[in-house]
Amino acid sequence: MRLRAAGCRVLDLLENQWMTDKTRSLSHSSHFTVRRFHGDCEVHMHYRV
Repeated sequence: MRLRAAGCRVLDLLENQWMTDKTRSLSHSSHFTVRRFHGDCEVHMHYRV
């Protein structure tokens, strides 16, 4: 199966332009990454030692 130009454009929008990867540190030794669509969101975390 081969994607046409329109299909390639849609995949580029979904995977690269409309999505974001954000990595944030919790401490010197731990971090988290969120992959989502651009826009406002809330992230709730429970951190256990």
